[in-house]
Amino acid sequence: MTTLREASQQALEALEMLGYPIAAITALRHALAQQEQAEPVAWRYKGMMGMPWSLSDDGYYVSCKRDKGYTVEPLYTHPPRREWHSLTDADFDSICDNHSTLQGAARAIEAKLKEKNA
Repeated sequence: MTTLREASQQALEALEMLGYPIAAITALRHALAQQEQAEPVAWRYKGMMGMPWSLSDDGYYVSCKRDKGYTVEPLYTHPPRREWHSLTDADFDSICDNHSTLQGAARAIEAKLKEKNA
């Protein structure tokens, strides 16, 4: 069975071979690079009773550890990108209603953004 990544790589090679526009090739290459960054390169796991962390690059082995009650965390070459959460109109209205100075409003905006994007 072909994975989505393998199929995308084959499509990229076909586009390059057929001479498709650079923009399409660049977009697919960029999407493939982002996909690679999103997959863990290793895992760390910790058993019960204060056992220290151990590392493994074998996903199957680690999934067996998870099934036995171990704490398992993925490790990435780059941290996964988190989605940015903006303030809503209701957030702005609440801040403006509750703060009379520019400095107070700025601090409230900063605190609200930290809360939403923590």
